[in-house]
Amino acid sequence: MEVKELIEMAYQAEEDAYQFYLKFSNIVVNPSAREMLKELAEEEKNHKNILLKYFSEKDVKIDNYPLLKIADHLPKKEKIDEHSDLKDILLYAIGREEKEFNFYNEMENHILDENIKNILDFLKNQEMNHKAKLENFYDELIYGEF
Repeated sequence: MEVKELIEMAYQAEEDAYQFYLKFSNIVVNPSAREMLKELAEEEKNHKNILLKYFSEKDVKIDNYPLLKIADHLPKKEKIDEHSDLKDILLYAIGREEKEFNFYNEMENHILDENIKNILDFLKNQEMNHKAKLENFYDELIYGEF
């Protein structure tokens, strides 16, 4: 697998995440959840822009490790729909963010350029921040009543 393909996959994952958060921000009834999902959509859109800016102009060097399994870390298509409840949407989103973190982490392990590694590190930390935000919201939603 070529680095260009991985970057295209990363871009598509960010686009899918953007569309996911945008779609469900318009469906959920809970105002706090709606606002959080809109914020996450904007952040995913920014990630797409970062990928475009830094990777379209660079000749990215990689080491010789096989990269085939990196794509395994990308989120799969949604198994939820507009009829899913907020709990299921949050759980799916949490899993999605963890997979994106793992994807960027694996990419970072194979990239030789330190500047690119820093960008990937930033993106993977963003995904972990998204996951933490979603987990905190989930905890408040589910366990906040006790």
